[in-house]
Amino acid sequence: EQIYNGVRQVRWRARLEHLTVRHKDKNITMIVDGAHNYDSMLALQEYLRALPGDKVAVFGMLRTKDLLNVSSLFGGLFK
Repeated sequence: EQIYNGVRQVRWRARLEHLTVRHKDKNITMIVDGAHNYDSMLALQEYLRALPGDKVAVFGMLRTKDLLNVSSLFGGLFK
């Protein structure tokens, strides 16, 4: 039980971190994720596809990463 509770309480910054900001009298939820390889990007894509509503992305990646393969995961997901 202690292990279960410990795992439930773990928080990793920039791993599906939800932030709420106020913009034009509306609350907007931003999700920050530091996914940096194909497997973590695949997990992020699956998570985002399950969320309702429109999505907008701000995306950055080092040139040493596999941009074409990773970006193909997100086709049709964002506005």
